[in-house]
Amino acid sequence: MTGRNFLLYISSIALAAMLFSYFNVSLGYAEAVIGIEPPSIEGTQYAPGSYVNMSVFVGEITDLRVVTFNISFDPAVLEYRLSMLDALENKPHPQMLIHDGFIWFNITYELPITTVSPCNLVNFTFYVHARGRTPLDVHDTSMFDSNGDPIPHTASDGYFDNYNPYDLNQDGKVDTRDLGIVGLAFGSYPGAPNWNPVADVNDDGYVNMVDMALVASHFGEY
Repeated sequence: MTGRNFLLYISSIALAAMLFSYFNVSLGYAEAVIGIEPPSIEGTQYAPGSYVNMSVFVGEITDLRVVTFNISFDPAVLEYRLSMLDALENKPHPQMLIHDGFIWFNITYELPITTVSPCNLVNFTFYVHARGRTPLDVHDTSMFDSNGDPIPHTASDGYFDNYNPYDLNQDGKVDTRDLGIVGLAFGSYPGAPNWNPVADVNDDGYVNMVDMALVASHFGEY
């Protein structure tokens, strides 16, 4: 093969790879994904003593026979209470381990899952222990097809936050300490010696009576 023919050969391979990649994207053939739905659970309505629900889903997947995943979270904020399998038409056979702040799942399907749109695998219920923030970290994931070959994929985490936005020191209650944070930064702006962005409750670049009034109007809330 001459040098010119070799260069043409290499160029044709590169062009074929580019076309393959282009048509994969344009036709919707993306890398498989496993993740948390909804990706973010936030709000003061998730008070201690309440419950929250989330799911683990897969999408853009072809011939999924076995899936394994771990979910980690802060046990001081959330406590696992219940899980229910989905995709029952695919006849799942699950294995499960639960630890403090940690869940491990391994599921084998008699009928492999093929889907472009998200498909829920497991629905979870958590008990809310306290005000706080915690990731719902999806990690150490693996997927295999009917031949036992690994399926490339990405993992998508979730997030939980039920803090009251007026609980400036995040101690679980809107009280005089929070008013004190605004008072110490009163009259300040970015660059001022006593500037505290936490005290700028309405994010307008100044700490003033508006911020004080906002915190005071939620006084006593948890």
